Amino acid sequence: MNKTRLSRVIANMEAQSLEQIVVTSTSSVYYLTGIHVEPMERMLALYIHTSGRCVLYANELFAIPPQEDLELLLHTDSDDPAALLAAGVAPGRLGIDKSWPSKFLIRVLEARPDVAPVLGSAPVDEARMIKDEAEIAAMRRASRNNDQVVGQAIASHSAVADFTDGVLTIRAESTVWATQLTYLIPQLTDTIRRNLKGLTITEIRVTGPAAGYTRKWARRR
Repeated sequence: MNKTRLSRVIANMEAQSLEQIVVTSTSSVYYLTGIHVEPMERMLALYIHTSGRCVLYANELFAIPPQEDLELLLHTDSDDPAALLAAGVAPGRLGIDKSWPSKFLIRVLEARPDVAPVLGSAPVDEARMIKDEAEIAAMRRASRNNDQVVGQAIASHSAVADFTDGVLTIRAESTVWATQLTYLIPQLTDTIRRNLKGLTITEIRVTGPAAGYTRKWARRR
């Protein structure tokens, strides 16, 4: 577990009167644990309590190694993973990730009528808005890869603007340059994924200029 990031999430939970949340977004689980798994139809859920207790519920097929300060509860395809999670949560309000499939949430609620689900994505989402040194360094490396792929001519008219929830956003200084970059997204995606194996990128988006965009801002890295 990344203790610095976890402490920010727990502080946000306390500020929002949430004692427990279930994190299921792949990028958010990676943000906190460094573990990247695309669960597909299977369940992957990180339970966080304000006491600091963290439990990762995962299918044994994911082959997740043990990790300090993270309890790992594995299940098989013949198990009911939602029921296992339900057995481990406390009564009362339970923060649920905004993207968690209802097939899992319904099973939890069936098993635990004493649990009241509420939207619980904000503690992690707000923590991720503040980029730490590792994320800033990754964005800088992604920006350098962008320059290498698109060439100096195009790179001088664009910059990496954001990286959130696995989405890397590149901002161009005009709609014309944005169109040029859009054609290069497949090549850019391959290069960044190959060179930045620790950075989980699910999508690259190209946007046009924002208000106040300047060439000086674009090249700041």
